[in-house]
Amino acid sequence: MFSVRLLVEAVLLLARAIAEALREAPDFRALECRIVAAVQDVARRLFEHACAYLDEQALRARDAARLAPVHTKAKKLQTVFGALYLRRRYYRDRQTGAGRFVLDELLGLEPRQRISPLVWERGVLQATERSFRGAARALEAISGGTVHVSAMGLWRRLQAVGAGLKARTSARREALFAFGEVPPGRAVPEALHVEADEFFVPGRGGAVGIKLCVGYEGKEPVGRGRRRLVNRRVHAAVVDGATFFEETVAEFGQVWDLGAVQACWVGSDGAPWAKQGLKEAFPRATFRLDPFHLRRALREGLGHDPAAHAAVQSALAAGRSWAEVAKDLEAWLRRVRVPALYGPSAGRTWVKHVLRELVRIGSVA
Repeated sequence: MFSVRLLVEAVLLLARAIAEALREAPDFRALECRIVAAVQDVARRLFEHACAYLDEQALRARDAARLAPVHTKAKKLQTVFGALYLRRRYYRDRQTGAGRFVLDELLGLEPRQRISPLVWERGVLQATERSFRGAARALEAISGGTVHVSAMGLWRRLQAVGAGLKARTSARREALFAFGEVPPGRAVPEALHVEADEFFVPGRGGAVGIKLCVGYEGKEPVGRGRRRLVNRRVHAAVVDGATFFEETVAEFGQVWDLGAVQACWVGSDGAPWAKQGLKEAFPRATFRLDPFHLRRALREGLGHDPAAHAAVQSALAAGRSWAEVAKDLEAWLRRVRVPALYGPSAGRTWVKHVLRELVRIGSVA
């Protein structure tokens, strides 16, 4: 693909640029910038040569009886290496009369595309974490000033990416729930954990609720006091609860054989939409309240009584059912003094409050 002469020229060009940078750069930052620019320049030259080679190979491999070369046209493409100029052949299809840039088809480039896929990918990622204007500035900074994308361009690209993902998810959901097509997932983990939640972000018409579901096979240590989720999958959407969980099942089914999973745990913060949706989407799973909301429920129900906390936490840690925990808790409360803040005759009221709070937030029923 690359001639020896071209490779030698590229190496010599890079070596000369580095030598000049070492002589002229006033500090390490300037030296680093000069070398990055030199590497980008050499990579850009080699990239253009490689594309020219592919275009030449396409000319030789084409169906000559059908595709007639007409002329050569340059295409400017922004890449992480800087502006890339591709000279590719334009063909006329003798049967249909349509024009084609075969090199664009080989590289997967869309008509009139001026930004490389990698630049778009990095730009969209930046736009999910900051404003579009800030994302454009960040993209220019991390590329060393070689990439210039407008905030509106990033917005349009993000809309296109979102529309594509939404269409794919809807198609998978329809295939499963409308036509009964089983997803291709084959993995069968020892245990599957699914957690659902919803958070709100400000929007033009008010707060927008984004539903989120995470599936994973467990947790593994990655350092002192740190763990990460194993084979994590995430689905997020702004839809109603029923549609959201159908989409979640269809998406997770691309990886896991959900019908063959024996041990499945589902959890949420206790919100009715999430609790009910998880039960319907994963009917054989066991529901559990996430630790944060479980502790908060205990605080709301038990106040600051350390003995009550210890009794309930021990029962939960032992894996006892909510019915058993409630029964023991009620018996234990009959033997202790009710806090004064509830009044001298509020013993049964306090017991019912504790049980109601636990059942409301933490139970499966």
